[in-house]
Amino acid sequence: MDYEHTKALIIADEGLKQFLYNDLTGKRIYSEKGKMTCGIGRNVEDKGFSLDEIGLMFDNDIQHCVDSLHARLPFFDQLKDEYQYVLVNMAFNMGIDGLMAFHQFLHFMSVGAFISAAADLRTTQVYKQLPSRYERLCVLLEKGEWQ
Repeated sequence: MDYEHTKALIIADEGLKQFLYNDLTGKRIYSEKGKMTCGIGRNVEDKGFSLDEIGLMFDNDIQHCVDSLHARLPFFDQLKDEYQYVLVNMAFNMGIDGLMAFHQFLHFMSVGAFISAAADLRTTQVYKQLPSRYERLCVLLEKGEWQ
C-alpha cells in the first residue's frame, strides 16, 4: 500500500489542527478549569502540537490501523492498494472495532464483491454522517482505481 498517498487522502478528509478541537464542530476546545494536558504534563491547551509531533502521531495511527487490519482481516493482504486504502480510511475514522461491526460490508470485501460492498456502505449511518468522504470510498470500491 502506498502510505504517502493514503496519508495525503486521510489528511484531506480529516484536516489538520494543532490544538484540541471538537470533531463534530471543528471548534477549538478550552478547559473550564485548569489546563488540558497529556503525556508528561504537556499543556496541550496552550502549546498544542508541532507539525513534526502531529506527523509522528499520524504515522503511528496509520500504522496501528494497518497492523489491526492485518491481524483482524485475513484477506486484507490479498486486496489491491485501493481496497486496502478504503479499509484503512474507515478504520482511521471509526476505529478498528467500529469497522469490525460492518459484518455484511466486510463479507463483501472478503469475497471481492466490491460493488456490493459500496452499496452496503451507502446504507450506513456513517455514510449519512460523512456523505462526501464515504461516497468517495464507495466510488473507489466500484471503480477499483484512483480517480
